[in-house]
Amino acid sequence: MDRLIQYSIFIFVCLFISCDPNDDAQLGPDGNPIDDKALLYFNMDEDNYILSVNMFNFQNVSTIMFSISFDSTVFNINSVNENVDFNKINNDGPYYESNNIGFHYEFNNPLSSDGVLTTIDFDPIGNLEGTDIDFGEVILLDKNAQYLYSGCENSDGEINNSYNTPGVCESQNGYNWMYNLEEVNISNLCYIDEGLIIQAYTNTSEPLSDWSPTGEYVWSPDLCGY
Repeated sequence: MDRLIQYSIFIFVCLFISCDPNDDAQLGPDGNPIDDKALLYFNMDEDNYILSVNMFNFQNVSTIMFSISFDSTVFNINSVNENVDFNKINNDGPYYESNNIGFHYEFNNPLSSDGVLTTIDFDPIGNLEGTDIDFGEVILLDKNAQYLYSGCENSDGEINNSYNTPGVCESQNGYNWMYNLEEVNISNLCYIDEGLIIQAYTNTSEPLSDWSPTGEYVWSPDLCGY
């Protein structure tokens, strides 16, 4: 995402939440408020179609496993660069399927810094308009192989730390293994008409369904799937 698009998203978000330079809310690299949360997000170099997978504000991560899904009628993968800002100690992966790619990284020293995990060089072969690039399951572990940024949630949305693995959690009636959204945001990316963003963040007195197409498309972490 280039500077113009990042700036545009910042302006739209600020109009929506009445940002003030003195507000306590922190804006993350994707332009959204994070309030000290960890953030896993994408950036797209729109000139070269190189997607970067980025970590921000994570602490004590020794292992990360994740997959990325995309429309294989829109993109082919030219190449993957797995050694960008962090050095991994395992050599397995990436794992390719027709419309997704999986990664498994382990690190000698737990990660507590910001940076790029990997980049994917895409070849656009179809119509990009409305396409999504999404994270699949994301697993984060500490040096003791304990799960981070996720937990066992009951039907009331409360985390029960007694059930500390997905298998144990989901064997309990009414419990699901979920990301802890008080600690982490995982941000997808979509190529949408700018009219949606204008309607959402400037024409706030009108329903989102009343948006008008501009014909100008931007990569955005918001309003995906609308």
